[in-house]
Amino acid sequence: MKRNSSIRREKIAEALGRTRSHPTAEWIYDQVKQEIPDLSLGTVYRNLKILVEEGRARVIHAEDGKDHFDAHVEAHHHLICKQCGKVVDYYTSEETGLAQRIETDTGFLIDSDGLKLSGFCKDCKPKA
Repeated sequence: MKRNSSIRREKIAEALGRTRSHPTAEWIYDQVKQEIPDLSLGTVYRNLKILVEEGRARVIHAEDGKDHFDAHVEAHHHLICKQCGKVVDYYTSEETGLAQRIETDTGFLIDSDGLKLSGFCKDCKPKA
């Protein structure tokens, strides 16, 4: 039988994996607390940190000042709206090539494979 902390971590990972919305720890806490009533927000944060360290999740430092999480760890970029805070995934076949070009051009060793771009989503962008 899994230890209690392992069960909690798996429930947290499942809740994160069910959404593409890049939730905060608070959102995940609200979801998992329905199944585990004695869950604490601190437990969610600790387990999210472990999931990120294990490579099972990504953390996104968003414009709203909160960390958002993503269970979809395959190479992709994040577009973050400066106004509403929405985080949108962007996939392109050029991701690996871009990182290699940057390393070649700058000598910078890249250890993560995604860009974080900020601007305004289609709902928030200023009207022309």
